[in-house]
Amino acid sequence: MNTCIIILSYADNEEKEKILNDCIISLKKLNLPILLVSHAPISENNQKLCDYSLYEKNNTLFKETDFFNHNLPITEANFNRQYFFGGISTRTYIQKKSYNASALNLLINGVNLANNLGFEHSLIWEFDFVLSDKSRDTILSLLEIINKNNHDCFYIPCKISGINASYPIPQILPIKKFVEYNSKIIVTPQDFINITKFQICEEWMYNFYKTLSNPLLISYDEYFSYFPDMLDNLSSSGLSNPLFNGLNSGVFIDKNDKKNWVFSIYNDTVFTVNYTCNLVFDGYEIQTYTNEVHPSCWSYNKIPKNISEEIINSDKFLSVYEKISYNNTDVIYEYKINKENLESISKAKVFFYL
Repeated sequence: MNTCIIILSYADNEEKEKILNDCIISLKKLNLPILLVSHAPISENNQKLCDYSLYEKNNTLFKETDFFNHNLPITEANFNRQYFFGGISTRTYIQKKSYNASALNLLINGVNLANNLGFEHSLIWEFDFVLSDKSRDTILSLLEIINKNNHDCFYIPCKISGINASYPIPQILPIKKFVEYNSKIIVTPQDFINITKFQICEEWMYNFYKTLSNPLLISYDEYFSYFPDMLDNLSSSGLSNPLFNGLNSGVFIDKNDKKNWVFSIYNDTVFTVNYTCNLVFDGYEIQTYTNEVHPSCWSYNKIPKNISEEIINSDKFLSVYEKISYNNTDVIYEYKINKENLESISKAKVFFYL
């Protein structure tokens, strides 16, 4: 079985470069060719440890507002974050800023490269997982079983917020079948919609594996017995950054009555942010909010129903301006809610009364 290792990396500082270095050294014990794919520049030292390296400069990030004017295939079955406070619940299906496209592009680029190099299978690895001796023996045993029994792949099914998913590490996938499933890089919001249908990465991979007829798998409950010494998630991601996730803000539409709108903010992070929101209708500022928003703090205001009704029945619109400031960085979100995009926004940002 002609197998390689694809390492997906974003080592953008010295600490992460050291983690990546430890990861590569641990994987070299498998005696398989290593392909390193990264959205951050790769140090010469780490390049030399790998057989192939690919630096993809385009680290595609999308804001939630990039999707509001598209037809969104979102249903209640999609992954979402839901919060309860003050007699309402808000639910958001799109993060303020998402790196899901970037993560998938790393994988797609790596598999496309492996395919061009003639590999048949690939062990998929993330740069902040370090392989220790017992886990290494398990990987070698899995590769032997796949080869002997002609399995298509290896993955570990799990649940994320009730959604079927594949545990990210380790995975062993068939190169050509993955390329047939999808080899297209995500460049635009419409690409992201078409390819992922707003499935999270782990869910998307699970659904790929379900198309294969002869998978090898273990349950998540068995994970720690098979990989007892795995060092995992040694680097934090955008999930710890309120500019990406955990700040639930903006205008939300009542799932039971699209004429009911609220402005709401909830801070589900451990960080304090400075936040401004201005709502303008027909040339007049109808609401403004400027404040420090501390962890677990929330606020919401109803938007007058006569305004939402007029927007639904005319060509008028509500202009929304949000500015989020954190760690010397400002991110601005500007969008308009009108009768043309109300359906999409009402799928992405939902509230209901408790």
